Amino acid sequence: MKILVVDDEKFNLAVARDLLEAHVENQGVILCNDPDAVMNILASEDVGIVLLDIIMPKIDGIALLKNIRSEEKYQDI
Repeated sequence: MKILVVDDEKFNLAVARDLLEAHVENQGVILCNDPDAVMNILASEDVGIVLLDIIMPKIDGIALLKNIRSEEKYQDI
């Protein structure tokens, strides 16, 4: 299972990656700074957890979460 971190700020992604890799064993971390790419990542990777930034320029985290939850196969994420 992998952890997907979505944030439009590259600095925030780097901090999240460093913290997760230091404190969570046996988990892959996927970084994404483009919220439009999230659904493609979910379709191609074994993602179990998604950490979303709430305020992003293209689509906010709440709307993105609604898109994810609208698909039955992602209900357990």
